[in-house]
Amino acid sequence: MSTQPQKQEWEGVIRWRPHQPVFGRLSLWVLAVAAIIAVISFLIPMFGSYGESGMGFIVLGWGFGGIMCITNVLIALIGLARRESPRWPAITGLALSVFPELGGVYLLRGAPW
Repeated sequence: MSTQPQKQEWEGVIRWRPHQPVFGRLSLWVLAVAAIIAVISFLIPMFGSYGESGMGFIVLGWGFGGIMCITNVLIALIGLARRESPRWPAITGLALSVFPELGGVYLLRGAPW
């Protein structure tokens, strides 16, 4: 009889593999939601008769989109730090959200309007 100790693996709700692209995929989803928010905020004034107050929706969309892009940059950096494989989701999420993230930082720091 063989008396080798059996390796017991933890099986939780989420099964993490060491380099699975979890944060890279999440980064792309957050980027997609930020893009949808920005597009909807640009379309609201076009389809309604809001007049000058409709510009508030555009600025609000820029703000929310910028905040989500800031979050997206952090998520993509975590994915790159974990050395997920494949790396392209995290790199794509980072590359596409760098400039909107800078705009979000500019708005949060108090843009001189």
